Amino acid sequence: VYVCHRVKCKKEGRTEGVPGHYGKELYGNRPVEFVPRVYSGAIEELPDEIVTYLGDKYGLRPEACRGHIGWDAHSKRTVWQVVGPNGAIRGYELRNLRSSEREDWPISVPFRHSPSPWIGYYPHPAYANEHSPAESDPSCLIVVEDVISALKVSEYTNSASLIGTSLTVEKATELRQRRDIILLALDRDATEKAQYMIQRYAFIMPGV
Repeated sequence: VYVCHRVKCKKEGRTEGVPGHYGKELYGNRPVEFVPRVYSGAIEELPDEIVTYLGDKYGLRPEACRGHIGWDAHSKRTVWQVVGPNGAIRGYELRNLRSSEREDWPISVPFRHSPSPWIGYYPHPAYANEHSPAESDPSCLIVVEDVISALKVSEYTNSASLIGTSLTVEKATELRQRRDIILLALDRDATEKAQYMIQRYAFIMPGV
């Protein structure tokens, strides 16, 4: 009897055979029913000091911050919309950017409302300025780890956040449906993982 140790995997099953060797699979990959985790808190406008902080730390424009990020006054966390390719909200991610009254909370807290692939999309703005060069190619989709990086990249081209480093068949299929040219740009410590995922899902995303 086995259960995968990774929380996100949820694979379990039973085999029979010689110990230490792969045996006959009796059952495995039981379907797991999706249970939504709905965010019910109040989403307020970002305080001016948080907008300034995000601009100083990440170089995000005030317009981009106020257009995509809200504020949870109770937990003192930023609230990021996780939006699908059609504009529907799939959920929210609460991020602890600075000190919090809830030190027991992790940096990121996901609230997934929909069973759709957990990817957040940030379209390229419909104008060009010093932050968004006119020669940018909006037909390219740059896929990054976190929502902060995705919002930053959207200044130049269409972007999407994996909200982590997990890339599944479902995620790869949806990304391929959005763009032919996909650039997977995970953080430096996940370079080898990015290379592995490119090889693994090349049959789905040949232009990655």
